[in-house]
Amino acid sequence: MRKIKRKDRDRRRTLSASSSSFVTNVSKNEESLPWGASSWPILRAYVPNPDVWQATGCATLGIVRRAPNGNCWSAYAPIQLSMGGIISVYGDEDKPEARIDDLHRSLGDMVPPSEVGSPDLAARIVWGAYAWSLSKGQAWPPLVTKRFLNLFPKLGGVSQWWLDQLIGGPDPLVPLALQEALQRIGVRDDLPEGKEIAMTTLMNFTLPDPAGARAALAGDAENFKIHQEEPGVTIFFRMKERRTEPGRKVPFGMVSLLADQLVAHGPTFSLAAELVALLHKRIPGLKLVRTQWLGPQHLPFAAPGLMLTGPTSD
Repeated sequence: MRKIKRKDRDRRRTLSASSSSFVTNVSKNEESLPWGASSWPILRAYVPNPDVWQATGCATLGIVRRAPNGNCWSAYAPIQLSMGGIISVYGDEDKPEARIDDLHRSLGDMVPPSEVGSPDLAARIVWGAYAWSLSKGQAWPPLVTKRFLNLFPKLGGVSQWWLDQLIGGPDPLVPLALQEALQRIGVRDDLPEGKEIAMTTLMNFTLPDPAGARAALAGDAENFKIHQEEPGVTIFFRMKERRTEPGRKVPFGMVSLLADQLVAHGPTFSLAAELVALLHKRIPGLKLVRTQWLGPQHLPFAAPGLMLTGPTSD
């Protein structure tokens, strides 16, 4: 996911906790939601894709409500647990329903993938991620809760309770295996702008139709390129343009199609999240069955030199 930049008035209300200054065009008079906004009807909510979440801890949580005048307000919170929880917030206000998701759609892979789901789940994760961010030392201006998070359904209790339901108990919202991986890798607060810890996310999926999957990826020349093929196995690179070299595409992931399974490699959590979301769009019936989080030396291709060295242990 790339850093969000405000290019026009529609790409507004963008804040980043990793920055010492909070860039926004929200005036002091606009910092709070209108009276009663937290009880407006919810049109839809955005929650994690289950496989993306289980493998990477990346998601964009969102909520859209209808105001009494018929127009809509939205709030979105991209989160990446390996980067400290909530990584930015954005949204729009007082727009017709047909246009309220324009901003979210326009950001594409600049934010983690999401799908329409339960408002209750969106609220539990977003408030839990907010508590996670606070526990990692993130400092947010009051605008974050006043304007954005308060559009989500409220959770009772205090921030520690929100965190406990995210990562505690026998059935936490963040899978225990992912929590253990995040603990091994650690959260870095000294990463240069645009950098992310390098590591290998190795994911195994069921593959109901190998021939159909091969045809789907081979037919998507914009994103996939056959690297190697022999009887029983086809290996694709997930190709993507480098920001530092416009027009030049290089491997940012790898996918191996075997007789009964698909194996995918991602070099960072965010790139693995993009890859899983893209595979789900192209190949029906995929189901994640196993994830391993390994050191960068286990990556079977040369990743672009945009990332810091990550953990070296298995």
